[in-house]
Amino acid sequence: MEKLKDSPNIPDSISDGLNGLKFIGDDAAHRLNATDKHTLSLLIDLLESLLTHLYEARIDLERKAEVVRETHNKQTRRCFGRYMDEKIIRSRGVT
Repeated sequence: MEKLKDSPNIPDSISDGLNGLKFIGDDAAHRLNATDKHTLSLLIDLLESLLTHLYEARIDLERKAEVVRETHNKQTRRCFGRYMDEKIIRSRGVT
């Protein structure tokens, strides 16, 4: 849990919630205290948020970065094409 708390990729709210999950799990395992369904549902939501944060957000970020790269490459090719066209026209003496 401490490594998660120190991780720059995990928001404090998620690591704090996971710490709460640890205590609930400890109570259930060592004191045989059952947790109510509402709390379990909240914990599942928290774990889903963590997985979303770690994986889906990263994939979304990678996709968006690829779109930006592709757009930049297209614009660069277009500009270079225009530059070459102008250079050819000038070399032929056409104005």
